[in-house]
Amino acid sequence: MAAGLLKGALLSILIVFLLVILLPRDARLLRESKAAPTAVAAGKRLAAAFPERFAESFREKIREIRPGK
Repeated sequence: MAAGLLKGALLSILIVFLLVILLPRDARLLRESKAAPTAVAAGKRLAAAFPERFAESFREKIREIRPGK
């Protein structure tokens, strides 16, 4: 049971991470999402596992979506 929960959480974080990278900077989907803030916080830690160009793109877009965080 716990393994399924962990897999689901990791999959959710990965999906939000990829959406941040792939969607335009002003994507309403991410700005208005209720789950995105939690996934983005975890995604910041996950960014270190990706190549630098993806991680930097993620960080850059997060600063624009949620300034000051």
